[in-house]
Amino acid sequence: MNESIEIQILEKVKKAKRGSLFFTENFSMYGNADALRKALERLVKSEELERLVSGIYYRPAHKRFIGQTYTKY
Repeated sequence: MNESIEIQILEKVKKAKRGSLFFTENFSMYGNADALRKALERLVKSEELERLVSGIYYRPAHKRFIGQTYTKY
């Protein structure tokens, strides 16, 4: 059985450093736009990802004194 789009995205995200940015296009190989949108929405709701702006997400990095951060490219 194939893994769900959400699990495939999460596996890719977890391989990246905390604070890394992701664009919707980074996950286009996992499914169509509607399926990606729903999977990303669920990952944001579960706090695995944070939405910066439309189409741009990041893996939260929690710093002790400054709170949540992300890496700039």
